[in-house]
Amino acid sequence: MSEETFVLASASVARQRLLRRAGVTFSVRRVNVDEEMMRRTLSAQGRTGCEAAVHIAQAKAALAGQSLADDLIIGCDQVLEFDGRMLGRCARLEEARDRLKALRGRTHALHTAVIAWRDGGVIWRHVETASITMRAFSDVFLEWYLETFPDAVHESTGCYRIEAEGSQLIADIRGDFFAIIGLPLWPLMDFLRRAGMMAE
Repeated sequence: MSEETFVLASASVARQRLLRRAGVTFSVRRVNVDEEMMRRTLSAQGRTGCEAAVHIAQAKAALAGQSLADDLIIGCDQVLEFDGRMLGRCARLEEARDRLKALRGRTHALHTAVIAWRDGGVIWRHVETASITMRAFSDVFLEWYLETFPDAVHESTGCYRIEAEGSQLIADIRGDFFAIIGLPLWPLMDFLRRAGMMAE
């Protein structure tokens, strides 16, 4: 098997943790992409959340590929879609409170895209869409959650880490759990095996 590794074009701690815990070898290249601006632009163009996730993941991989021409680059992105709108991260606690009030007792979609980029182009892509239903939690619980886990509400568009304390917000999920965390792990590992970067 090849000793070659790939480059993950993502600063996401959750994605890096998923890969490391699965025993996958990789390096990290952080890229400066204005995801919120891109989502707003794509939304104004009438793109779906799924299309936006693919577009932004590809933009990250392409940007990293400008200085890593010979490397295999993996770009990822996740878009939350609710009531026909793409939602970005909440900058302030008040925004997070309003976001969680809107999501509670209802279902939203998470579109998670992963792109493999090499030699100036996409060589593989995969998108997972999951449906997440939040329970109808009380205002008292909401205030406790915001006070107890203030970092979590700013780290994702849904204001939760489903693999941790955010699980208390959830009533039901339909879809790939790893993709909800931020990376469709099994499809990616299957691609890496076929690319000779992981043992068959």
